[in-house]
Amino acid sequence: MNSVCRNLETQYRTKDGTLRWGLLSVSAFEMNGVPSILSFTRDITDDKRAAERLAKIREALRVSEQRYHTVFQTSLDAISINRIDDGSFIDCNKAFLDTLGYERDEVIGRTSQELESGRMNATGRP
Repeated sequence: MNSVCRNLETQYRTKDGTLRWGLLSVSAFEMNGVPSILSFTRDITDDKRAAERLAKIREALRVSEQRYHTVFQTSLDAISINRIDDGSFIDCNKAFLDTLGYERDEVIGRTSQELESGRMNATGRP
């Protein structure tokens, strides 16, 4: 008769009718010949709500990143993103590459001074 159920997510209602989420663990056993059940429920309502909020935020971020990527890559204006500390290119769009005549691997990780000085060998490396 020793049966066990662990970490079952389930909903339950409180005395005032509020719907909550619980993590339920149950063990069936005999105690002094009497069939008994020991159960533990941990309230995980706040955890579930936080997970739902996080999922919504992640989806909003994904949509925002997709929108940014589309606008950035399809813009007719030459756009680049550079590091503040050393000025090296982090990203650039197709219009930037087309305007300056470089390939992507010739630009990313370099500075505009490196590109302008012509310090590039035949492989496109400074």
